[in-house]
Amino acid sequence: MKLTEKMKEVLGDADLGRNEINDVPISTAYGLEDRELISSDWRKAKGAQTTAGGTFPIYHRVKLTKLGIETACSIKEQSR
Repeated sequence: MKLTEKMKEVLGDADLGRNEINDVPISTAYGLEDRELISSDWRKAKGAQTTAGGTFPIYHRVKLTKLGIETACSIKEQSR
């Protein structure tokens, strides 16, 4: 599966204790959803906020799917 650098960065910073990711730009969230790495209810994630300009939402506490957890673990392992 092909991932962008931003996707790898976000997944590499995953909170695996909670099975979630934070600081996820909206465009990255759409890509992660298409790859079935995050649950489809990410738009309802708590803590969503907009950037300084107010145009691009950033999402927090986005839940990972089982595949997302496995991918995040793999990315973390590769970065060691």
